[in-house]
Amino acid sequence: MQTAESFFSFDLESLNAPVSWHHPAHPVDLRVGRGAILQLPNRVTRLPALVVSTRNSVDRSGRRQAFSEGDGWHVFHEVAPNPGPEIIEKAARFGREREVQTIVGLGGGSALDAARCVSLMSGQFSTVDELQAHIQEGRPLERQVDLIQAPTTAGTGSEVTPWASVWDSQGQKSSVDHPAGFADRAFVDPSLSDSMPPRLTAAVGLDAMTHAMEALWGRHGDSVSDSLATSALELLYAHLPAAISAPTSRDRNAVSAGSLLAGMALSRTRSAIAHALSYPLTGRYQVEHGFAVGVMAIAVLKLPEIDAPAGRDAVVSACRGSTALDVAETLRDIFKSIGVTPTLSSLGLPVSMVDELIETASASNRLGNMPGVWDESRLARLLSGIA
Repeated sequence: MQTAESFFSFDLESLNAPVSWHHPAHPVDLRVGRGAILQLPNRVTRLPALVVSTRNSVDRSGRRQAFSEGDGWHVFHEVAPNPGPEIIEKAARFGREREVQTIVGLGGGSALDAARCVSLMSGQFSTVDELQAHIQEGRPLERQVDLIQAPTTAGTGSEVTPWASVWDSQGQKSSVDHPAGFADRAFVDPSLSDSMPPRLTAAVGLDAMTHAMEALWGRHGDSVSDSLATSALELLYAHLPAAISAPTSRDRNAVSAGSLLAGMALSRTRSAIAHALSYPLTGRYQVEHGFAVGVMAIAVLKLPEIDAPAGRDAVVSACRGSTALDVAETLRDIFKSIGVTPTLSSLGLPVSMVDELIETASASNRLGNMPGVWDESRLARLLSGIA
């Protein structure tokens, strides 16, 4: 078991086999390293279990036979990107009919978010609306089933956060957000990311980098989140470019660990301005979430000193860049390495969209996680850097 002191200084080669991690300030027990996914079925103590996933993720896990043919195991593999209430409720019904006692999320962030919602609904709610209303009313909530999360990508950090994104048919995002959403255990296996193509590696990697940046420049950071986010950025800044272009197992290990640490940091601080500005890009224009937040991170990094959040200096320090513009250029190079230009126009957004981005962000509680005043003129100056 990792100690608090060694948590930030592990040897990347140690992740060539599963190791146990637990941080005293974070509730999720972790099994991290190559081969961790192989241990998952035998570590489920309450059956029947339901795997909430996508078809491809089940295949990539190498556990299809264990999940599909094992006694007491069931698989729901209909989750799609940015899941809406209908598919989550269908998965919950599937589990309720089989009286499952454990939910296993397997896949990217969408599958893990859907699994989290299903776990909170199990035995208590039939619809996502009922669950969200219960949380918004501040009423007590405890999960009735175990929750285990196993990411097959390296970037979302959803295995160690307590919230889930839910998208309606109009592309509007809402959150299911409650401490009971933390998983009991998570299995983080870098080998599952080995098959990720360059574009997916870049998209989820940019998401992870932005999580760490948001934890550092948001208003809710503390010594724990700062240490987690700094360690995450050091790993991602050094290894993500290679993981995209010519990955080694060491690079994949580093990006998986960086994503995990960034998710743990964000679970303490919540996301901030880059996420607040990104949601219409994904909801209305289907821009991948990692690209949407990544381009907004570039915008924050390009702000002149007078407009920049104070925590940006900590981001630059963690990235070992000489200036914020150097870090922005590195992010631009990541976009360019997979043929994407990180501007709003290149991502398919009309000029008129800027006003909507400002309006949406201004109404978002994520913008409130930023220190200082972010009025329309300041947001407009930020967006002008990525027009």
